[in-house]
Amino acid sequence: WREHCLVLPPDVLVETLRDKSLVVQARDLRGRLFQRTLAGEQARAFQHEHDHMRGILILDHAFNLVSSRLFPQMAAIEAPDHDRRRLRAWT
Repeated sequence: WREHCLVLPPDVLVETLRDKSLVVQARDLRGRLFQRTLAGEQARAFQHEHDHMRGILILDHAFNLVSSRLFPQMAAIEAPDHDRRRLRAWT
């Protein structure tokens, strides 16, 4: 997938590895368990937002930076926590 994220500079675009589909279990407002199968863009978006809840950025999933003029400065800022987040992203 090629992804960008609203919390990063607008020119940051990375290639990420994401599952093409997944099954999600949750509870409705009455506490009843339900499950949905998500595929394609829905699956990608769910995984992206779930990562945010875990403190993970798309940079932690990235295997290729597609484009960014600002990446060198941004990389220096996020470097201290990158290895820790990357480990969480892949486990």
